[in-house]
Amino acid sequence: MKIREFRLAVIYALVLGTQVGWHWLLSLDNSLSQSMQNVYLYRSPQGGRAVAGFLDLMLPGIVLGIFTGYIGWQWGFKKLALFVFIAGSAIVALTPLYVLLLKGREVWWWPPRGQLLAAFVFQLLKAWVLVGGVAYFAWYLRRAAKAQSAAPS
Repeated sequence: MKIREFRLAVIYALVLGTQVGWHWLLSLDNSLSQSMQNVYLYRSPQGGRAVAGFLDLMLPGIVLGIFTGYIGWQWGFKKLALFVFIAGSAIVALTPLYVLLLKGREVWWWPPRGQLLAAFVFQLLKAWVLVGGVAYFAWYLRRAAKAQSAAPS
């Protein structure tokens, strides 16, 4: 394994491990965890906006996308797409673990049994688009910066 791939594997493990740790913290039986869990599981009745979607998909997707594009700036499109696929898939694959960690607490974002497959496919698409878009942006900026610094003044 090359150094860039290793760095990304470590970063992916740290970010996703932090996600698991956060949900474990929410599952503890104390007043602080219960208060954080109430905020985490809150969903606005008017707009349907929620904290959980931001913390479970958006935040790790943005972080992993930035690192994927920044570290993989010398890679071609196919290799970058492979790491985007891995990162997005890993984010979504942890979702069932979050439900288990919350120990049966009613989780509004968990789909009914008949809609599990469709919900996971939709989540995967969202994760891949988010991570891919951010990774491409970081990849493009890093390549442009390197090209500009290499150009004669």
